[in-house]
Amino acid sequence: MNANTKTVAFVNLKGGVGKTTSAIGTAEALARLGHTVTVRDADPSGAATLWAHKALSAGRPLPFGVEVVNRFTVAAPAEEEWVLIDTPPLQTDLVEAAVDAADLVLLVTTTGPIDLERMLETIRPVNKHHHTAPDQTPHTPTS
Repeated sequence: MNANTKTVAFVNLKGGVGKTTSAIGTAEALARLGHTVTVRDADPSGAATLWAHKALSAGRPLPFGVEVVNRFTVAAPAEEEWVLIDTPPLQTDLVEAAVDAADLVLLVTTTGPIDLERMLETIRPVNKHHHTAPDQTPHTPTS
């Protein structure tokens, strides 16, 4: 176990907003900078796991591990410096478990009105679990 592990959860209760892409891209960047990283795939669709499998099949394995987790294992201790959690849409129990495990929560969204609306819905459980004071509520840009 690495006592200095930093855990980041990529969250939004809506699917298709780029959580997996953001987690994989961030893990790739951290690995290129020389950090040890693992991506925890908490999404039952297994998109991050599929990404790792396709990269391996193409002869270009990812420079970090991808492991399947659930709401009971998402917060398990890690040896790596960085743990990035790819969360599912709609499954609030998994999202809440990831938020609880995280040192940093990144709300991933696109600029579409439905995506932004769902992000605002996602902020409520994040604030609840991280006990964010009202003056620390994340700012949502408007067009």
